[in-house]
Amino acid sequence: MKKKLLLVSALAVSSFGVAGTALATSDTGSNMRDGFATKFAERFNLNKDEVSSFMNENREARQAEMETKVTETLKTAGFSDEQITALQNKKAEQRTEHQKWHEANPDATQEERQAHREAEKTEFEAWAKEQGIDLTKVRETLKESGIGKGMHRGPHDGDKL
Repeated sequence: MKKKLLLVSALAVSSFGVAGTALATSDTGSNMRDGFATKFAERFNLNKDEVSSFMNENREARQAEMETKVTETLKTAGFSDEQITALQNKKAEQRTEHQKWHEANPDATQEERQAHREAEKTEFEAWAKEQGIDLTKVRETLKESGIGKGMHRGPHDGDKL
């Protein structure tokens, strides 16, 4: 049984790395992760809660690693600790608000979701300007370092800040 669990765990690490990254940034990532965990647990006769826990731990570790990379990259580019912390806190706040909106609007059309993302982006840009943070420099810095793919998209890029 332990060999089976180890084999499945090894397979899961590579599968979750790819699937988890895509799901972590999707609009319905939590629901998709739960569904994936359930299907994976059923397929390999594992405990669904353990699979979900494993996926969450893996996602949190990747997120912490990315946050560290972003912090180091922005410090090297001359951003202050206060600016970096403010950016990270704002993005975390946006992720929470974004998730709440999606939960409150499960049947939103593509156009409504797009309008909501644009409003979030506009609000974030206004906030950054008030804070004296040059988002263009942030995006360019992260893009040059290989971290900042999709930095223009709004709260989904919060996993990178």
